[in-house]
Amino acid sequence: MAGNLTRVQARRRATLIAVESYAVELDLSGDDQTFTSTTVARFGCTAPGSAVFIDLAASAVRSIDLNGRPVPLSAWSGGHIRLGALAAHNTLRVVADCAYSRTAEGMHRFTDPADGSVYVYTHFQPAEAHRVYACFDQPDLKATFELGVVVPADWQVVANTQPDSVGKARLASGTGATRWHFPATPPLPTYATSVAAGRFHSVSGSWQRVPLSLYCRRSLAAYLDADELLEVTWNGFDFYQRLFGMPYPFGKYDLVFVPEFNHAGMENAACVTLTENMLFRSRVTDVRHERRASLLLHELAHMWFGNMVTMTWWDDLWLNESFATYASTLCQAEATRWPGAWTTFSQLFKTSAYHQDQLTRTHPIVADLPDVATAEVSFDGITYYKGASVLKQLVAYVGREAFTAGLQRYFQRHQWSTATLADLLAAVEATSGRDLGCWSKEWLQTAGVNTLRPDYRLAGDGTIDGFAVTQSAPEAHPLLRPHRIAVGLYDREGTTLTRRSSGWKSTWPVIVRASRPWTAAGGRISCWSTTTTSRTRRSGSTTGRWPPCWPARRTRRTPCLLACAGPRCGTCVATVNCRPATTYDWSPARSTRSTTPACWRRCCCRRSRWPVTTPRRRGGSPGCGSSRTPCTGCWCSRRPARTASCSAYKCWRGWPPPTSI
Repeated sequence: MAGNLTRVQARRRATLIAVESYAVELDLSGDDQTFTSTTVARFGCTAPGSAVFIDLAASAVRSIDLNGRPVPLSAWSGGHIRLGALAAHNTLRVVADCAYSRTAEGMHRFTDPADGSVYVYTHFQPAEAHRVYACFDQPDLKATFELGVVVPADWQVVANTQPDSVGKARLASGTGATRWHFPATPPLPTYATSVAAGRFHSVSGSWQRVPLSLYCRRSLAAYLDADELLEVTWNGFDFYQRLFGMPYPFGKYDLVFVPEFNHAGMENAACVTLTENMLFRSRVTDVRHERRASLLLHELAHMWFGNMVTMTWWDDLWLNESFATYASTLCQAEATRWPGAWTTFSQLFKTSAYHQDQLTRTHPIVADLPDVATAEVSFDGITYYKGASVLKQLVAYVGREAFTAGLQRYFQRHQWSTATLADLLAAVEATSGRDLGCWSKEWLQTAGVNTLRPDYRLAGDGTIDGFAVTQSAPEAHPLLRPHRIAVGLYDREGTTLTRRSSGWKSTWPVIVRASRPWTAAGGRISCWSTTTTSRTRRSGSTTGRWPPCWPARRTRRTPCLLACAGPRCGTCVATVNCRPATTYDWSPARSTRSTTPACWRRCCCRRSRWPVTTPRRRGGSPGCGSSRTPCTGCWCSRRPARTASCSAYKCWRGWPPPTSI
């Protein structure tokens, strides 16, 4: 951003003024360097006679008028206009020349190399609106937004509302142009206002009388998959209205695919911008379609949570993004053709958050963001994916019905206003009857993961003689949190795994004296997880708890319960602690690290038909070879299998396997 607004400055300004409206006129018909911006801002002041500043980053300022009186141009300095002697009700008019951006901040301008067409669009999050018009650029000073845009005659313009007039505009140069006028929006934060213009290709539809349009460059018209994009969006509308108990809050909805975008998407009110990478130029896997659908639903959820109800300050950025991530995954799993969306979330996104939460730069979900510059670097896996995981945990803790009722209460009480985490927790507490203060402190205001380890003993007859789960925490974040977990014992029946109903209890004694299972779902689990992926693999493979193994692999401690896939295995559990050899570089900063964690390996027996995934070693030779080669440390035949091809690992050797992890 042009300046760096602090939380202290924002709070002081919010106590002093209340913004009523912005009326903005943009002339985009000039040269390719600057455009003319005219802003009329109306706001009240709680302490008449005091002073305040308004934000503006411009190439030049032509005039400033406050309540009909000119303000010296010297009042504009350092990205701010200083305003003194305020009245109880104020009208400010500012005319300035603002610069186009080439970095997707403020007003971005792009020339299509395919046909020479020009496209412009805005991106204002977290605080870039003052690059385009003078405003109080902070989320809690919401106001209505009226827009007029002058563009070349063959351009289309898209903004937060439907245009109510499109007419000819005669410029001083004598050239023809068109003026588009957009009526005032409901109260919005400045970062959610938007405008996009150019020679767009468009496809229109509707949902319950709500106009829905898709826009992209004309040169990419052939790649606009309108049917799927509209279908996913329609499903999202239906699901969210039921979940939130509130109708869609805007009069239309547009998806604009823009070039040179720094982000995947941006939740501008009723005018969502998306990266053109979401327009597939060739056949792609269904995973790409699934992730695109997740993005569409994420941005749609923000229409309620973010635009209608807005965070007071960027400290609650996580709540804005975490909630949209949670809601989009829930919607995708229950209202689209991807019912396994939570599995995808667990394997692709939660794993990255596990990884980030063990780095030295990790931070609590509720981060301390003293200024906008700090907020800019907080769009990470903790904010999005750990936050969404913990919200899913909250739903499991209070119950789906109580959480939904609390959410609807939250929307009704704070619509078109601002709110904080405390407001959401208060609403959920009222509907669930639970005190969420301790939960918030333990899970939202502290960083790091907890590690749960099963510790069991086997008797001479092969039954489980003792079982316990121990919890530990890293030294940097030593808090031990309460967990509610389930432990399952599984038996192999043909090519499938069957969970023993007698072992699915909340107390450990039912496990003791049980016969040794074919495999146990568990191992070393790094927790803030409520669910972990469980799949039955081809050829009678293991029940996989893959995501928790990632942080263990990163820290070079990978004790995992592995089950063998080969027909000769019979019933066995092999406990393997794999460490990389000294000739192998596992440093996360090095490109030579393994692309597949060692704990993801399946035990490869001589007659197994598993295609074994093997990491690369420096020097070009693989670690373990074919799927018919036994691995060091595999006790499938009740003997240690030793081969030279397994030199990529330093594994435990010998029999019997250890009885505790």
